[in-house]
Amino acid sequence: SVSRGMTLYLASLPRRVLEARLPEVVTGIGSRARQQDTVAGERDAESRCNAVKALRMVVTKTKICKSAQLLSNMLTCYTLAGRDYGADKRGDVGSWARAESLHAFFELGLRAAEGLPKPDHDICNDNETQPHCVPPASERYKLKPSAELPLQ
Repeated sequence: SVSRGMTLYLASLPRRVLEARLPEVVTGIGSRARQQDTVAGERDAESRCNAVKALRMVVTKTKICKSAQLLSNMLTCYTLAGRDYGADKRGDVGSWARAESLHAFFELGLRAAEGLPKPDHDICNDNETQPHCVPPASERYKLKPSAELPLQ
């Protein structure tokens, strides 16, 4: 199918080209991720999987997280791909798109978190004033000295 290669080709363009036409690129690739293509009368699992992979490649190359509209478009595409439960003679081919959408959600979350401001201090340093904070694992699982343990 032409759409398989087209989505990956668009995503492999240089960053400056992608950023110059980012809304069009995301819309074009996203349309392939949203719909279920057919090849020779059968559902084409690779097209949707490659479209989601291409969107993930665009996220890693560009600063897509600065546009709420583009983020919403990406999340819609990932969610629809995550609901693909298609099956054919090869088995659960929808799992390819579901797995790729999970990778894409993770990558998008990482990129979105990069833009968040960093806290100027650790809010959980003082557990007496912040009772909702959970102490670190090293504090929670400290072993008691052997003198305090009952002998058996």
